[in-house]
Amino acid sequence: MSNYVLDASAVLALLNNETGADRVQSVLEEATCFMSVVNWSEVARKLVSKGRAVEPVAESLQAVGLEFKNFDYDLAVASAQIAAPPLSLGDRACLSLAAVLGAIALSADQIWLTFDTGVNVELIR
Repeated sequence: MSNYVLDASAVLALLNNETGADRVQSVLEEATCFMSVVNWSEVARKLVSKGRAVEPVAESLQAVGLEFKNFDYDLAVASAQIAAPPLSLGDRACLSLAAVLGAIALSADQIWLTFDTGVNVELIR
């Protein structure tokens, strides 16, 4: 099976048992999965805003195989080169990490399909 890079929207769907959570769960069980720390920051912010502890959630995701990847200079440059003006830094961080790893970007953000970023994108819903 392919490698996947999970977007914040995919992890939040899993954590909130939203539509598409089953797809995220199956990818975590069957594939090698990564997440940019930029995207993790988005998830962590949502957890904090709901009064939830961040570390136990991170640990449980790591226990099922999710590996967090640092956002370094090379990824910053790769993110800046994505020609899709409405996409956020988080969107670009996920896409650039997927590009660097040759992985599939897993997201709930349908707008990603409107741009040719050179990255294989799979939507969870």
